[in-house]
Amino acid sequence: MDIKNNKEYIDKDFEEGIFSNMYLEEINFINCNFKKAKLDEVDTYRCIFTQCNFTDAKLNASTHKKSEFNNCSFKGSNLFSSSFINCRMIGSNFEASTMDGIEISKGDWSYTNLVNKTFKNMDLSEIKFKETDFYGSELQNTIFKNCDLTNAVIDHAKLKGTDFRGAHIEGVNFNNVNIKDIIIDITQSVLVVRSLGAKVKEL
Repeated sequence: MDIKNNKEYIDKDFEEGIFSNMYLEEINFINCNFKKAKLDEVDTYRCIFTQCNFTDAKLNASTHKKSEFNNCSFKGSNLFSSSFINCRMIGSNFEASTMDGIEISKGDWSYTNLVNKTFKNMDLSEIKFKETDFYGSELQNTIFKNCDLTNAVIDHAKLKGTDFRGAHIEGVNFNNVNIKDIIIDITQSVLVVRSLGAKVKEL
C-alpha cells in the first residue's frame, strides 16, 4: 500500500511493508499496523501516529521532527541511530527495542516504558519524562538538566555522574539506586533525602 503525504490512514495494515528512505509529512495514522515493516532511514515531519503497532519494525537511522507517536508499541523494534527531535512520544512502549545510538532532543516522552535502556553519556536536557519508567536503565553521565521527571521510576538504574540539576524530581524514589556521584542542586537535595526516608525540618 502506498503512503501519501497530507493524508489520514485509519486501521490500515502495513505489516512487513517496505517504506525505506521515504519522506512522510503531515500524515495522520490511527491504529495502524507497522509490524515488521521496514522504515529504515525514513524521515517524518509533523506526522501523528496514534496507537500504532511497530512491533519488530526496522526504524534504524530514521529521523523524526515534530512528529507524534502516542500510545504506540515499539516492542522489539530496531531504533539504532534514529533521531527524535522535538517529538511527542506519550505512553509509548519500547520494551525489548534496540535504542543504541539514538538521539533525543527536546519533546515529551512522558509515561513511556524505557526499562533497561542505555542512555549513558547522553544530553537529555529539557525533555519531559513525567512518570517515565527507567527501571534498570544505564544513565551514567546522562544529563537531565531542566527535565520534568515528576514521578519517574529509576529503580535499579545506574546513575554514576548523572546530572539532575534544574529538573523536577518530585515523587522520584532514590531508595533503590546508588546516589553516590549523582549531581543535584541544593533544592533537589531536600527531595532526595526525603525520598530516602529522612525527615527534613527547619530549626
